Amino acid sequence: MIKLDEVNKKNRYVGCRGRTLGDPKAITLIALVITIVVLIILAGVAINLTLGENGILNRAKDAKLKYQIAQAKEELDLKIAELQTEKQGTATLNDLVDILKNETDMDYIVSLTEIASITGVDTIGDAKEIYVVYKIYQFKVDDKLKTEFISIVENYAPDVTITSNIKGYEGKNADGKYIAKVEVKVESKELVQSIELETVNGTITEVPTKLPYTKEIEVEIGNKYITKVTAKDGKVKKYVVEEKKEETIGSVSEFVAFRDAVNSGLTYEGKTISLTQDIDLSSICGENVNGEQISWEPIGTRSNPFKGTFDGNKNIINNLYINSTQGGQGLFGCSNGTITNVVIEKNGNVLAQSYSAAIVGSNNGTIKRCINNATIKVTGNGSGGIAGDNYGMIEECVNNGHIINNQYNCAGICSYNQNGTIQNCYNTGKIEGNINVGGITGNIGNSAGTILVGKVYNCYSTGTISGNTTSKGGIIGSAVSGLYDVKNTYWLLGTGATYGMGYANSNSNATGVNQNTLKSYATTLGETYVADGKIKNSKGEWVDNVDESGNIIYINAGYPILKWQVEE
Repeated sequence: MIKLDEVNKKNRYVGCRGRTLGDPKAITLIALVITIVVLIILAGVAINLTLGENGILNRAKDAKLKYQIAQAKEELDLKIAELQTEKQGTATLNDLVDILKNETDMDYIVSLTEIASITGVDTIGDAKEIYVVYKIYQFKVDDKLKTEFISIVENYAPDVTITSNIKGYEGKNADGKYIAKVEVKVESKELVQSIELETVNGTITEVPTKLPYTKEIEVEIGNKYITKVTAKDGKVKKYVVEEKKEETIGSVSEFVAFRDAVNSGLTYEGKTISLTQDIDLSSICGENVNGEQISWEPIGTRSNPFKGTFDGNKNIINNLYINSTQGGQGLFGCSNGTITNVVIEKNGNVLAQSYSAAIVGSNNGTIKRCINNATIKVTGNGSGGIAGDNYGMIEECVNNGHIINNQYNCAGICSYNQNGTIQNCYNTGKIEGNINVGGITGNIGNSAGTILVGKVYNCYSTGTISGNTTSKGGIIGSAVSGLYDVKNTYWLLGTGATYGMGYANSNSNATGVNQNTLKSYATTLGETYVADGKIKNSKGEWVDNVDESGNIIYINAGYPILKWQVEE
């Protein structure tokens, strides 16, 4: 008797027409082989689609190359268009050569007959076409100045490295141009035939006897000068030597590098250095920087003063910290240049020996549109908010900081204005001194040997003033008799001073006025001032500066402010 489960077991591998299909393991193996074959075929197709002659990657490379060629051609065509505009449509091939030969990306400019031996641009003559290698792309330019891509040129320049390093600033030459001294260095693994260096005094051509080759040259700041190295095989490498008129600083490290460069002797005369953002000095100076007390080292010294232009762009210098037994301290130590649009925040602190301030210790140049909010304390003579001593110009500056001194010459703007001019400035800070204490300057003029006349124009002070009764003034603490010129200056009555000039017990064109009167004096002080609570709109009109609720915004308790403070 046959059991039912045995029948089922026997028939389990019978097909629909009664044929036996066989062992399932064999079927699985066959299926696996077929699957692998299919996958190999598909993989081959995919690889071919990706890496084959017409594969995706090659098509992408071709597209990128075509784009780069088109971009190079467009740039070359643009230069030609600019030339045609300049020449009013009459430009020639020789005109094109003249402008392209100083382009560093155009190492080869050759006539049709010179393509094998590239020797220069002087033998083009009346050629009907030239070949230009721009970057690594060779173009033909016909006598109609139409360009056509020809080929890619590999290794078209010698294996030469050319670098330059600024060595110093020479001031102005006889033509009144600012000159920089630059060291050019040429390094090469190939034999060098000649080196040509353009300079402000003409072209220098030399045959180097050894490499690396170095040469100091003079260049005009703001202009480009080409250094051209020709190898023995005729290949040419060009390099632009350019000392730019403007540089930017956007970090603490760049700020420190600038400071160190000035103090090493780079004057920056003829150059403008601009801040692009606020600078926080807390990482490099302060009471506790990684467990150490570190004092800020000022920019510029008596022997190496700053002579350029420094534009803070109204950016804020945070955490200026100076604790020094030296004099002439400040963000800048000694300046013969121009410092403008610098704001020292109230978290700054300067403790120094003599004639020190927030912005500049000793000013022999121009300080313009700067604000001090920090505390300045000097243990010797001379403490000021903006400058320690002044032989130059201080204009449109503001002191809101607390100024302290226990000896002579203490004031909101400048401690000692010997032979300089202070104009269109105001002080709101507390002035706490001993002898020669003033709202604007502690002392003015000089009788030592040479007659030096100090000037104060269009200034005012609202800060409290304390010091020796006989030598504190609302504007000036003391002055050398007859060696000063004071005009249109005012101080707020009730702030501690009896006279405009303390030592002389006189006003000397400095007038004490009450609060309401001084708040109305924007027009009286001159065109650089505007009433507090005003702002310039997009149309250039002075209108009320109001918040969202319509309340007027005051930045100086209602007293006159300088227009630049509320202008974009």
